[in-house]
Amino acid sequence: MIYDSLPYDENRWFSPKYAINYFWDILKDIGDIALKSDKYKKHREAWIMGVMLLGVMKGTQRIWWLQVPKEDPPDMMVMKIEKDEEKESNMFQCRKMEIMQVTKFTNDEIQNEIKRKLDKMYYEGKTGLVVYVNRDTGKLNLKELSDKISAMDLRIADIWLLLSTSQSRKCQ
Repeated sequence: MIYDSLPYDENRWFSPKYAINYFWDILKDIGDIALKSDKYKKHREAWIMGVMLLGVMKGTQRIWWLQVPKEDPPDMMVMKIEKDEEKESNMFQCRKMEIMQVTKFTNDEIQNEIKRKLDKMYYEGKTGLVVYVNRDTGKLNLKELSDKISAMDLRIADIWLLLSTSQSRKCQ
């Protein structure tokens, strides 16, 4: 399969599972280069957003969709459909989302990496940030991290953290 172009279309919404499976296919076909190359950045971002949305869907019992816009920012658009009982119709609730990764190649504390990302740009309105922490953090105190992030003056509506778990990484 050739992955030179994105299968996404900014006029279509995709399920989180589609984004996850598509990136998984890329990894199986071409290997770890997809994790590092800028050529696959949008694919990785869609995967990160897809994984995040699966967690959000489990927690909220709402179905979410994602979209990969051609213009950046935002990195992603996410949407859920809510029933409006008064109008007897459905309402689309959309959010702009930025994606960032904190990896083994970024040595600073997580909150400082977030601040560095957000200091570079101004994000409008209800834009959110997904932070994929993809490095060994040792024992991570999420309450302490949340307090540090909340104390900063950040120009973003909210921040969603996505962390992997393993035997070597424990969260409090």
